[in-house]
This record gives sequence, C-alpha cells and structure tokens, in this order.
Amino acid sequence: MIAEFLAGFPPRMSNVYRATLTVIWRYACAEGLVDKTAPGPGDTIPRAATVQRKPLTMEGFEAIRGQAPEWLRRAMDLALESLQGRTELSKAKREHLDGDIWYIVRQKTESWGVSARMRVHVWPELRKCLLACQNLPGKKGVPIASPFIVHKEPQRLKAKKDQSKRREHHTQVLPEDLTRAFAAARDACEMFQAMPPEERPTFHEIRALGADRKRKAGWSTEAIQLLMTHTDEEMTEPPWTDVAAPK
Repeated sequence: MIAEFLAGFPPRMSNVYRATLTVIWRYACAEGLVDKTAPGPGDTIPRAATVQRKPLTMEGFEAIRGQAPEWLRRAMDLALESLQGRTELSKAKREHLDGDIWYIVRQKTESWGVSARMRVHVWPELRKCLLACQNLPGKKGVPIASPFIVHKEPQRLKAKKDQSKRREHHTQVLPEDLTRAFAAARDACEMFQAMPPEERPTFHEIRALGADRKRKAGWSTEAIQLLMTHTDEEMTEPPWTDVAAPK
C-alpha cells in the first residue's frame, strides 16, 4: 500500500513523502502501535530524482522581468547582482546596511560560521540595486516605509491578529512570495508556455545566471563561491568573511 501510494507522485515528492512516513512509522513503533518486525516505509526503495529545471538565460530573465510587478523586478535585479537566495533577500533589512557594507547571514550555513556571516563591500552595481529596492514607490508615488530592503505594498492591510506570524511587517516579502510571483510572471511569458512545468526555471536559477555573468566579468571563482556561500562543515574561518568586487 505504501509503495503504491508513493508511486503516485513525481520522484522528488515521492521521496519527501517517504521520509515523512518513515518518521511517523518510527513513532508508531516506539508507542507500540505497530509491529516493529512488519515492513514499513523504510523498506521501500527511494526513487532517483533528477534535476529537470532548464537553466535561466538572460533572454529568459528579461522576458520574465517584463511580466513582473515592479517590486519583483527590483528583487530580481538584486538577486542577479548579489547572488543571494530567497531567504536572504526576504530577511535583509535596512539596518543590515552600514555605509558601504552589507551584513548578510546565510540561514543554511549559519551554524557553521565560515561564509555564513558575510561582510559584503558594496560595489556600484549592487548599490544601485539596493537603492532601487529601498526606494520602491507605493500607490501614491511615495517610497514605501518598510524596515526590509525587499518589500512590497500589500493590497490591503489585514488586522494584526490575521497577519502571518512569519511576517514581521506587513510590507515584508516572504520567500514563497518571491517563488509564486516569479512563477506567475514566468508562466505569462510565451517562451515558457510550451515548456513542461517541471522544466521551467524558478527564482532560484537567478543565482546561477548571476554567477555566470560574474565569471565573464572577471570575478574569481573563490569570490563567487563566497558570495553564494558554497561551503562545507570542516572549514574554519574568522566569524565574518569579507567579500568585495574585483578591482
């Protein structure tokens, strides 16, 4: 029954459900609700989940940007220039900027120390993107007052008790907001409509495109990796890692 259930999903999602069912099964065994010797989710075979996403090209980026709302356009530009992911962009605040320094803490590697805490020396192109996000105009043409760098004006202000607990401020853009808005703009582009949904690029692919552009612009592989925080647990470095554009 479990194998038949898992077979009804794509490989990646099937493995996610398999992992969840395995945890549930362990709890059931610990509570004596099932026979420990009986076959369970862990006895099924995980499926090979291959990455099917097509890489995002600059042509595709521009096409999606043309369909995106203004707040998303500026967020896309910042992602392309800074190589930061959804979570880092959604958590970035104005207070994290100190003159020409942008302090970034990557969530996935925060406990490792190395490359998790970056002191980015802002270069001109990055400064332009940061200012564009901070000066996003609202409906009245006046910049929106928000503590977050990437933000948007909500369609309606909800009562405080109804606001998402994850949203610190009503203007904050959550990671899933970036994903959904990007997907909507992408699917509105004719060049992606004939492409199978599982192959269409996501917001995450902006980082790879940005990294490729930086390589061609003369950035070193080391600097790009630091900016993307590709690291490992065994590295030991000072608490803050400095990242700057090549001179």
